[in-house]
Amino acid sequence: MEAGYTVLVPITRPDLDLDWAELGAPEAPLGREAFATVDVALVPASGVDPEGHRLGQGGGCYDRSLPRRRAGVPVYAIVFEDEVVTEPLPHDELDQRVDGVLTPEGARRIRTPD
Repeated sequence: MEAGYTVLVPITRPDLDLDWAELGAPEAPLGREAFATVDVALVPASGVDPEGHRLGQGGGCYDRSLPRRRAGVPVYAIVFEDEVVTEPLPHDELDQRVDGVLTPEGARRIRTPD
């Protein structure tokens, strides 16, 4: 990439797990384990609570991939400011928490990475 970064984008597999490819090269999947090479993960969400519980779209795609990242790699949910809520969101033991949010107003941490 021009700025010196490699951007990986998801490819949803039939089993709802995620494969990964470099931005602009979806015809060359890198495999599920490519997620272990990222330095920061940006994931979609419909809401995030103060404990980092993320409301996704219900398929569990990112919850399957996030455990493959290296220890300490932060995860930021991409949301609008009004989707950062003060009340706890529903979650279970398989749901992966996020460390921060990225909104149009900017990025901020909400917890320390596991």
